[in-house]
Amino acid sequence: NLIFNHWITHGGPLIAAKVASTLDGKIACRTGESRWITNEAARADVHRWRRLFPGIGVGALTVLKDNPRLTARCAGEAEWSPWRFVFDGLLRTVVDKNLPAVFTDEFRERTIVVTTPHGGLGYVRKLREIGIKVWIFESATQRVPFVEFRKKCAEERIAGILVEGGAQLISELIRARQLDYL
Repeated sequence: NLIFNHWITHGGPLIAAKVASTLDGKIACRTGESRWITNEAARADVHRWRRLFPGIGVGALTVLKDNPRLTARCAGEAEWSPWRFVFDGLLRTVVDKNLPAVFTDEFRERTIVVTTPHGGLGYVRKLREIGIKVWIFESATQRVPFVEFRKKCAEERIAGILVEGGAQLISELIRARQLDYL
């Protein structure tokens, strides 16, 4: 009851992160020829964790590089989608005409782009027209203020978010002291 216990004791969501790294501290293959640095068992474990969390979050660079589905795909169970958060302070994921899977698949209504006013209202309009929710937080920079994000999740009764990367997003959460579990 990790998520529930945190919600009851803190009155807000548990923000957790998962990171896989190589022995030399890398989170991806330098050349990009390999998609994963983990094995099949570890990837299956991630999908079980995804089933536990009401939300999954990734940064814009992860979306642009990997085009993840951010769904839980466990053997013997139907594919399931939690709330899918894309942290994109500049709305870089919307610029290309070939939109990522989280904006176009059958679960797109469960996708929330978390951004700042620095991304541009035209892109916000474009996302909303295709059924994507957009949370805009005031910020002096293009970085999403995670304290405000946490408050919004509490208002929306989203009790937990599993952040799956990338390195920049997880580093920002750590710097902001907004990561509860790693």
